[in-house]
Amino acid sequence: MIFELIIYFTDTHYSIQSIEANNYEEAELKAYKKNASRTIQKIEPYFKKGREYVN
Repeated sequence: MIFELIIYFTDTHYSIQSIEANNYEEAELKAYKKNASRTIQKIEPYFKKGREYVN
């Protein structure tokens, strides 16, 4: 399963990344490992609705 996550580094700087994992918790861990050299403030799931993107 592929999870799309919003990874916030600061209030204005963020990244949307697709992570392949079995569940959401594993996806979060992989995101932390993938971005280990940066400070992460928070991680949230990213949902797409049709052609519009919503948080």
